[in-house]
Amino acid sequence: MKSWSHLFILFCLWASCTEPIDDIPPCNEANPCAENACQPENCVEDTTFVGLDTLWKTDMEGGNIKHLFIDDDNIYANVLTNNSFYIASYSRNTGELNWRYSNDLGSVSSMVLDNRKIICQRWNTIISLNTETGDEISNHSIDIARSSSTYGYLLEDYYYTCMRKSDESEEYLLRSHVDDLVTWEIVYTVNRNDVNGSRPNVESTNHWENPLTQDEILLFQHRMSFPARIDLVAFNLTADSILWWHKDIDENANSNIRQITISQGRAYFQGTSKLRCFDIASGDLIWETNYGPWNQGGKFFAAGSIVFTASEEIMVIKYGSGLLALNAQTGEELWDKNDDDIHNTTNFWMTMYNDIVFFTHVGNGLSYSGPLWAIRASDGEEIWMKSTDFTTTGDFNGPVLIDEERLLFYTRHEGNLIAFRMPEDMY
Repeated sequence: MKSWSHLFILFCLWASCTEPIDDIPPCNEANPCAENACQPENCVEDTTFVGLDTLWKTDMEGGNIKHLFIDDDNIYANVLTNNSFYIASYSRNTGELNWRYSNDLGSVSSMVLDNRKIICQRWNTIISLNTETGDEISNHSIDIARSSSTYGYLLEDYYYTCMRKSDESEEYLLRSHVDDLVTWEIVYTVNRNDVNGSRPNVESTNHWENPLTQDEILLFQHRMSFPARIDLVAFNLTADSILWWHKDIDENANSNIRQITISQGRAYFQGTSKLRCFDIASGDLIWETNYGPWNQGGKFFAAGSIVFTASEEIMVIKYGSGLLALNAQTGEELWDKNDDDIHNTTNFWMTMYNDIVFFTHVGNGLSYSGPLWAIRASDGEEIWMKSTDFTTTGDFNGPVLIDEERLLFYTRHEGNLIAFRMPEDMY
């Protein structure tokens, strides 16, 4: 009896297996990348975007990129949102989010990367983060004076920032070792009497070591607004004394607030309508441009940035309505590019790679996004300009980071951080 029951069950199972199954969709022969593709091994996904091949694209929360840095493994972004800010780490290999950090400061205006540490600042508050985990290493408020700037500079092994006495009679340039960031020393002081009654201020600090004497020299501006005045100063940190001081250097009492540009023992000063090149060791003026008053058809240099070719012989400068290339040693003009697209971009980040200038817009809000350019530094030839749609608010915004090891470059489009493969003719 049991054997007949067993045979009956086997017969039923065989019968059910021979019946057609209607709820399984047919094989997709048209699309080899579909989930139900007939030949998924033939799938070749389209990884291009604006004509460039991508490795990955990762969605970031909306907001404006303030800083973007790269190390051996990761990319770090400081993003200002509508309500606050966040600092995030993304894998260079995959674009995946590693960690995200925020606090109740509302924003940080200064951010630098040092080995395995991020240092960021808002006014008197200095915070450092572990790059691997995003955890706070330190969170300290400087109490020497009140902050006069929310900018800080990583120079060698020290973080520099500025503070001012509450009565605005003195300004201090301070520094702390990157492994400390709690103990601060005053390395330079300027008082109101030194600058003919202007409210003292120190900005744009950079560092140079004299190859002959090994003296450490700090370059910075007295960039003062009340009354307006701009000085360029070289301070010998080793000797604790002024090396040289060019007073009232700009006719319009305005200048670029970015860090003073240094190349091959020369300091490049961006004033309102003039560029000047100084020998750092002596303070002598090597050359200056003279394009006429900026408000009478001249060039406006108080915004934008400077980048150099690998040989440091050519410098490319963004001015108010265009892009300019000069011989860095003589100031001779090589080319001037001010077509409509660049003319309408008042300020942006630039990166030089293989003597090609990559740049996009600074990204201060969606209305300030724009194209992604690649321009040859030697002759100003536009290699390409990549853009989606100018009639919408979404486009490229943020720095361009170069990954020479992987032959990639990274930038942001709308809310996405993208890794682009470097075209073969660019390396």
